[in-house]
Amino acid sequence: MTLRSGLVLASALVIALSIAFLSAFAVRTTRATLTDQIDQQIITAADKKTRNPPREGYGQPSGADTQSGTAAGYGNPELHQNATLVFNASGDLVSATPSGYTDDPDPLPDLTSVAPGSPERAERFDQVTTIGAVEGDMRFRIYVCDGRNGEVIATAAPLTEVDDAVSRILRFTLGAGVVALVLAGAASWFLIRNRLQPVDRMIDTAAAIAAGDLSRRAPDANPRTELGRLSHALNDMLGQIEESVEARVRNEQRLRRFVADAAHELRTPLTSLRGFAELHRAGALNDPDQLNNAMRRIETESGRMQRLVDDLLMLARLDEQRGVVRSPVDLTPLLEDSIAAALAIEPDRPISADLAPNLLTLGDAGHFRQIFDNLITNARIHTPAGTAISVSARAEEREVVVTIADRGPGIPKADQERIFERFWRADPSRTRATGGSGLGLAIVASLVRAHDGTITLESTPGAGAAFTIRFPRSQGSGVRSQE
Repeated sequence: MTLRSGLVLASALVIALSIAFLSAFAVRTTRATLTDQIDQQIITAADKKTRNPPREGYGQPSGADTQSGTAAGYGNPELHQNATLVFNASGDLVSATPSGYTDDPDPLPDLTSVAPGSPERAERFDQVTTIGAVEGDMRFRIYVCDGRNGEVIATAAPLTEVDDAVSRILRFTLGAGVVALVLAGAASWFLIRNRLQPVDRMIDTAAAIAAGDLSRRAPDANPRTELGRLSHALNDMLGQIEESVEARVRNEQRLRRFVADAAHELRTPLTSLRGFAELHRAGALNDPDQLNNAMRRIETESGRMQRLVDDLLMLARLDEQRGVVRSPVDLTPLLEDSIAAALAIEPDRPISADLAPNLLTLGDAGHFRQIFDNLITNARIHTPAGTAISVSARAEEREVVVTIADRGPGIPKADQERIFERFWRADPSRTRATGGSGLGLAIVASLVRAHDGTITLESTPGAGAAFTIRFPRSQGSGVRSQE
């Protein structure tokens, strides 16, 4: 059974039970009210009979019981609301006036239960009870009381009008109930169908997503309703799922590219090492100078492989958020040491420094030194000789800001978005001798993130490039600086 069918069935069941309860209440209330009226009527009539008992003889009219009509003798029948029966002290019936019209009287009530010697006589005496008729299925309400001279007077009224009224009410309530049930069921089905349409659309959305369309979203619904809130929550969840899947795809693509680039970078030194080994085995390195040159090349390629492996190992550790020792560090001496190292390698390079003192942050001093060395080396290698490099550092309210800029050719806009990717080389003409493996800036970006910092690049072709790093500022003591 579907949810829609279940809700409609439950609504119909509740409505049907409500109609049945109201019908039963209406029938019971009507019956009780009309029966009470009849009871008052026969008690009043019995009191009058007690004061003015009827004459002897069967079928004698009683003026007190006449509701309408004219006196006997004009040919018009009289209507008696009540039946009156009088018994003498011996229990013999001395007078009986049936209810109904005189020309078509009702059957007399069955008074067996009130006859002398009956076990029910005591229960029915001076009380209004219900009895049947001597013939047929008519029922009466009867009141039995003592009259004058030891007589017993029984006053009864038929329940025909009560049964007819109850029957009419029952038929009306059943008919109206059926109509109301049908209308309510149709209205419930329409309303539930209309309200549950977002669920159908959510099902279609889920099926489309299961088929691979992660861009599908549940339809917007009224956020003040439960389905509206469910729709918004589902869309939020789907957005997060799509982002996580896209991130996983990007990571997988980046991993495959990373593995391919790493294999490509390692292929060249390995090929060189294998070539020199094959030359030596073939006896082509008999000359001592050739042998020394081969050993030097082998040492160079081995060192290059060692540096590449170290860089890859550092990136792996940073990806796992390992290897960062956090302690208070003053960045000013580290920047001065990096500038001095660059000038030792290239004394003719103009490098200006504008460094504020006491630039305190938390992290690993060796990692900070590597960040600054890589950025200065990147600016030194990829700009023409004699191009000026500027290094500035200042403290802001909550951050330490370091900027390393050059006046070189700059970096094209298309390359700026990928400058921090691993094994990415912005200049396609660069060789490994000048361009390295393409891991320098990737290591810088990973180290900056590991120290809760940010790095940005601003570059205009022909106007140089500027790398700006922001680290959280620390007010701690015990500052240490080390290379």
